[in-house]
Amino acid sequence: MKMKKINAKDMKEALKIVRDTLGKDAMILTTRKTADGVEVMAALDNSKNFTETVLNTSSENHIRKSMTVTDPALDALREELYILRQVVQEELGHFAYQDVAHKHPIQAMIYEKMLQIELVKPLSKTIAGTIKDQNSLKNALIEASNTVYYALKDRVYVAKENTKAYVFSGLNGSGKTSSMAAFALQYRLQHPKSQIRFINLDHEKAAAHEPLQTLAKILNAEYTICESDKELKKWIQQEDVLTLIDLSLEKAVEYKDCLLTPGVMGAFVMAAPTQYAAYERLKPLFAAKLFKLAVITHIDEAGTFGAATSLLIQENLAPWFSVNAQKQSQGKKLSFFDAKNWTEQLFENLFQAMKETKLKGVA
Repeated sequence: MKMKKINAKDMKEALKIVRDTLGKDAMILTTRKTADGVEVMAALDNSKNFTETVLNTSSENHIRKSMTVTDPALDALREELYILRQVVQEELGHFAYQDVAHKHPIQAMIYEKMLQIELVKPLSKTIAGTIKDQNSLKNALIEASNTVYYALKDRVYVAKENTKAYVFSGLNGSGKTSSMAAFALQYRLQHPKSQIRFINLDHEKAAAHEPLQTLAKILNAEYTICESDKELKKWIQQEDVLTLIDLSLEKAVEYKDCLLTPGVMGAFVMAAPTQYAAYERLKPLFAAKLFKLAVITHIDEAGTFGAATSLLIQENLAPWFSVNAQKQSQGKKLSFFDAKNWTEQLFENLFQAMKETKLKGVA
């Protein structure tokens, strides 16, 4: 067997180099992303013919023997099968596709379906691995949807009386301030005599002050700008005041001690359509457990919930509430997280494709 490691700027270029150097019958063994692009390990087994690998049933031996290598129809078939195999192997590289597709075809199909709704590969692999003894794709999808549903349901956050402060943080444009406003309004309606304090930690950005100052006036709440972790701790230790804190991601590490203080809950605000790759650089913040909760915004915009679902489960975030931007003008600003409804929407297109009008799998 001849093996070769190939580095290229993207997968398309890597596959071209594989074909040029090892031929059409080469197999992709592993792929991984690098700083400069991708690294592919490919191999060519000279002891087997490609058509022997693809058409491996004894009943077709007489057909293969009658086909010559120079047959144009065979060349076209080999070209199509090669391209298809490379695509499938790349998508299912983490799943040992060559072995799983033969031994557990339903699991392999579920893995593909999970990728279609934009769940990340490790999570898709885990979900597919839970599928046991299903003889139809529909039943397997129902089982997969239940796996996601219970993973989310067990994480849903229920507010606790001993929580003194909520810290809202997220990527620029994720809806951090509007989420604070939605929660503050909801809280004031439920607790009309309550005291609310807004704290802005972005004291260097003048534009960040106005929205919270305006909201504080509307709710007759306190508003303050805080410039140090020590000063912040003083504020949140006060009794009988719900403190809502606006914190930029850039300052999250600076205020780490505060975020980890008992009675303080860090909420990561994320827009549902955002691609998972946008969160990769935030892994250290999640690993440090600075954020325990998740607030989801822009759920009415185009796109799947796959990336948000992946982040919730992969980083063990407790979903708290969601804000639907288009409904704000109608007064429907905040909805506490509903795992059943979320899972139904996540799997909706997959079940519609199978002519399922309702997600029957979710309890």
